[in-house]
Amino acid sequence: MKTSFLGMILATALAAAPQGESLIAAGGVAAFEFRGSATVGSIEPVAGPGGEEGAVRATIRETGNPGSLQLRTLNAIEAKRDQVCLFSFRARMVEPAVPESDTGEARAVVEHNGAPFVKSLSARVILTREWQEFHLPFRVRTRHNTPFADGYAPGTLRIGFHLGGRPQVIELADFSAQAYGPETDFETLPRTMLHYEGREPDAAWRQPAAERIRHHRMADLTIRVVDAQGRPVPNADIAVDMLRHEFRWGTAVSAYMFKDPPAFMGSRPLPDWLPESDVRRYCAEVERLFNTAVFEADMKHPSWWRHRDVLQVRPWFADRRIELRGHTLVWQNWRFLPEADRERLQAAAPAELQAYILDHLRTATETFRGMLYDWDVVNEPYANHVWTDRLGYDAMAEWFRTAQALDPGCRMTLCEGYGVIANLPVQDNLLRTLDEMRRRDAPVTGLGIHGHIAPPGVPPEQVYASLERLAAPGLPLQITEFDFDCDDEELAADYLRDFLTIVFSHPAVDGFLMWGFWDGRHWLGNAPLFRKDWSLKPSGQAYIDLVLGDWWTRERGTTDHQGLVRVRCFRGEHRVRVNTHEQTVQVGADGTELVVRLP
Repeated sequence: MKTSFLGMILATALAAAPQGESLIAAGGVAAFEFRGSATVGSIEPVAGPGGEEGAVRATIRETGNPGSLQLRTLNAIEAKRDQVCLFSFRARMVEPAVPESDTGEARAVVEHNGAPFVKSLSARVILTREWQEFHLPFRVRTRHNTPFADGYAPGTLRIGFHLGGRPQVIELADFSAQAYGPETDFETLPRTMLHYEGREPDAAWRQPAAERIRHHRMADLTIRVVDAQGRPVPNADIAVDMLRHEFRWGTAVSAYMFKDPPAFMGSRPLPDWLPESDVRRYCAEVERLFNTAVFEADMKHPSWWRHRDVLQVRPWFADRRIELRGHTLVWQNWRFLPEADRERLQAAAPAELQAYILDHLRTATETFRGMLYDWDVVNEPYANHVWTDRLGYDAMAEWFRTAQALDPGCRMTLCEGYGVIANLPVQDNLLRTLDEMRRRDAPVTGLGIHGHIAPPGVPPEQVYASLERLAAPGLPLQITEFDFDCDDEELAADYLRDFLTIVFSHPAVDGFLMWGFWDGRHWLGNAPLFRKDWSLKPSGQAYIDLVLGDWWTRERGTTDHQGLVRVRCFRGEHRVRVNTHEQTVQVGADGTELVVRLP
């Protein structure tokens, strides 16, 4: 039986959908509009599952970004913050997304109708040739310090589908979006159970991944124990314990969380929603779980004034040997500039615009010279390219050369999001941009892969194939912004476990950073590790079990008659104890030999 590498879905309605208040206007499909180029795709009315009117057929003709084709409507009533809702519909595949498959796909999306497009729901569903019923519960997500912090007025929340991505033909029908009162238990709503291909315990990818991890992430530590005269010491008890991974395990953080005494941005007191006990716990977990960090917004151009907070708290990270990466020098969108400069620069001559970009780039790079191991020099070039549209690739090459000249010891990364881990056109654009930079001798020395992944998840084998493709130019890769916005905690745990495993198994990847780890300080309010009350999520346990468990050296042994013992270690820093004697050693890719001389 053929299966799709895009993933699998088990469409199981757990209960009949209860009646709430409709979020969308009456009229069924008539309430929805189609957005997208006719050359890329089109919509036409067709008969529904029972032959009735009100279904639509979507024909997607070109490969592209999923959001390039949309079928959507706007909320007809207010949607309150954290309100429990249910999006339901029927769908089927008519012609598959890839010829060798018997499935298609669509992405159900509920999001703010405008930047920053805060998503309450984003779920990729897999379609078969038979009509299936889908029920997707969600809570209304907002963002504090915005006009919609408390909810969405009518006409400000999009409800519908992202249909771009791959050529296919699908049909959709019987749309419903219900909003419920506070008495409704989220867990009792009908739910379509999402699954991804490769989730099975005996999935074929697991054994090769484990073998690659043993080969690429481990090395031999050979310990020779001698006495004061240099004679071998047999039967000496050896303990080898890992202290620090060579691989970078990291998270996005906010600088104000590390101030001592605690304070908010600048020197303002902590807001009511952030008690000091949360700040203390946040710092303790960063120190316990990560060896790498990136500041989520404090070093971006629009909020550059906050870089002073980074400088203030940097010693906290240095004292704990937590490496820092910079995000981001150039993000090519007018709204990612300080508001006071936007209108002027949109009308500026090319030379003036380039001078402005370089001035900020120099300021940022000089400010943090020697403090970072990596800078995102250019972020998201697939969707954000207005400046290279005007200035050309020569200007981008100058950005890389200028940054490298000012901080020669820092990696200079070209970073991409927009589904790059699964979207071939986005990968094509990233590799094409890299090629343009190499033609101009621009020092791009790393590639970044965001990793914002929607349920049910990109199958591990597809993730590995994408990493192989992006590793072909020979640059180190990092996952820089992982999250998995899913209310099914068991699915989220399984996916994080498998995503970490497949990424860690690829030799070109040298870092994995999640885009926040605690629900209380996460851009989606749904972080991988901890709930708001600091209870550990199943996905948090999966992270700990792997990073601080299965992939953390704890070995015991005894020397042979020659005073030798060989230990297979994960690459990184280790403490070696021989009887009561203790030493620290770094285990690298080629292995390490250590002589321990006992008194």
